[in-house]
Amino acid sequence: MNLYSLFQEVVKEQKNSIAIVDEKDKSSTSFARLQDEVDAFSSQLHFLGIKKDDKILILESMSHKLYVALISIFKLGAVAVFVDPSQDAKFVNHACNMAKPKALICSRKALLLKLKFKAIANIPLSITTKKLIFIECMNLNFLKKDIDYEVDSSNDALMSFTSGSTSKPKAIVRTHKFLFTQYKLLDIYIKLEKNQIDLTALPVFLLANLLKGLTSVIADVSLQHPKKIDPNKLLNSMVKHRVSRVGASPALFEQLLKSKDANLPYVKDFFMGGAPVMPSLLEKLHKRFDHINLYVLYGSSEAEPIAHYSYDQLSKEIIEKMLDGKGLYVGDVVPQINIDFLEDAEIIVSGEHVVQTYYNGVGDKENKLLKDGVIWHKTGDIGYLDKNKKLWLLGRKNAIIKKGILTLHPFSIEVAMREKTSKMAALVEHKGEVVLCSEAKKHDISFEGVDKIVYIKHIPLDKRHNAKVDYTKLLEVL
Repeated sequence: MNLYSLFQEVVKEQKNSIAIVDEKDKSSTSFARLQDEVDAFSSQLHFLGIKKDDKILILESMSHKLYVALISIFKLGAVAVFVDPSQDAKFVNHACNMAKPKALICSRKALLLKLKFKAIANIPLSITTKKLIFIECMNLNFLKKDIDYEVDSSNDALMSFTSGSTSKPKAIVRTHKFLFTQYKLLDIYIKLEKNQIDLTALPVFLLANLLKGLTSVIADVSLQHPKKIDPNKLLNSMVKHRVSRVGASPALFEQLLKSKDANLPYVKDFFMGGAPVMPSLLEKLHKRFDHINLYVLYGSSEAEPIAHYSYDQLSKEIIEKMLDGKGLYVGDVVPQINIDFLEDAEIIVSGEHVVQTYYNGVGDKENKLLKDGVIWHKTGDIGYLDKNKKLWLLGRKNAIIKKGILTLHPFSIEVAMREKTSKMAALVEHKGEVVLCSEAKKHDISFEGVDKIVYIKHIPLDKRHNAKVDYTKLLEVL
């Protein structure tokens, strides 16, 4: 079993169905055509010397060609490598030196990163997804050749990097079997059904769609800058393509609420993940699109999904607990994962879709735990199960603030502040004081242990999802 063979099975059943609609390059690709393109590009990669177990760095945003590249790499038994270029030079260079990619597949714009990062400049082979003079380019009309590689479920398929609580990169390697296991879970919890049309901004969701035989729409919007997305353009794309479900981080849904037209006649489900989802966002979406089912997934790079819930689970009691600073509700723990808590309430998980070890063991000592012969992953999140066995998050372990006998969980206070004011908030320790920063100008709110609340026009957020506070930049602002 490998992911390419699973994709081939889907193609046999769905060959004339549309696999990917890419508004950015104005293409609409059937499953049969996608297979032809994969066969052509994998032959080109083979001709260029790429073989089984070679690592290939991909710097291409969500696009039809990204998935041509990804499935071609799976077919060859090579390993797709992803590094977030918004990280600093030290992180990116360290990650690339760790992976040692043999080739780079990138957009023309991303080719400029060779000037910024020495380790990317040192990659022997560069292939652009769009034609550029004097640079090797992806050729989807390359002469196809039978490639005889034995790729099985234990072969590595994908490598990505995470910094966790430190700036030092840790490499997460996923095998074909691991990604298949994750796909089977997503099949359950994002309710994949054939003949659906899905607009998604989450790359792993689109991969799951391809393995299920769904049509995926990639909107012509910048996912790196969700606040710049034209909400009406996004809504029009959903109507034009008769989108029946949407999967994205909360920032995209926040933007969608700014659209003038509330009519989404074909959409049945919204799925949110990748960043904390506030109940107030769900309430606004329900009020605006009351015919659409709302679902939330919680997980991490090393374990996805961990928990889930639907909007109709949000009782008055749950919302009041969040307003009272008791944390963020994330719902039912998926039965396919084991969950436990350390003495300090850090959440640990184990199971088939939990990464067992990091590449070369870098990060295992800090993030893995052997208990009764089972490897557990330390999530770095503090949390608890309530009386109904529902999971709640209190925030990151490394963010805890001690003040006398008080233990403050910044995230819990931020959730309460955001829900009470409908504005972004962030709690930090600055110059010996506990400071709650808020984008709300006016309020009559106080929290035990917080010395002062200050107004900040724009609280800096992460570049990846535009939803998590960038505390380093916030301290610079203060």
